[in-house]
Amino acid sequence: MPIKEYIEKNFPSQADFALACGVLPQQVTKWISMGCIVLNGKMYSPRRDVP
Repeated sequence: MPIKEYIEKNFPSQADFALACGVLPQQVTKWISMGCIVLNGKMYSPRRDVP
């Protein structure tokens, strides 16, 4: 699922998710902008389009 959806379902706010991950809230904003997803408890970021 998209990371934004994961955060909305599991944390009160993006700031709380950032705190849980040990990063600044700005990093969470970057992850959302990048289109990161969460799958089986792991976060993945897109690297390239595939044909």
